[in-house]
Amino acid sequence: MSEIWRPSAARIADANLTRFIDCLNARLGLKLRDYGDLYAWSVAQPAEFWTEIARFADVRADWGAGPAMAEGGWGAQRPGACFFPNARLNFAENLLRYSDDQPALVFRNERDARREITYRQLRAAVLA
Repeated sequence: MSEIWRPSAARIADANLTRFIDCLNARLGLKLRDYGDLYAWSVAQPAEFWTEIARFADVRADWGAGPAMAEGGWGAQRPGACFFPNARLNFAENLLRYSDDQPALVFRNERDARREITYRQLRAAVLA
């Protein structure tokens, strides 16, 4: 299959994925260069990957004791793994911790419709 699009070097440098890779390399002493390297590492170290993605995303939770992944209802492997089985989190706490004009939710569909809700708008809607 031929490539249909490739992001510019500037877009790659500014991507959250690039920031995540840089963070992993700095925190864990890895030498990941790109998405392919990240993907390979995530498959080889899934529990560490999910722990790091939750940290990078600054998810607020009571993580509890125990593993990042445990056997779930469908078996020990994905699909079916249970992620952070002892964690408790509050979605409202995570979504409403900001009240600025940065995007909280961005919706796009196949018809090119787009809707964006800022943290300020989300907070106002919840309080209404």
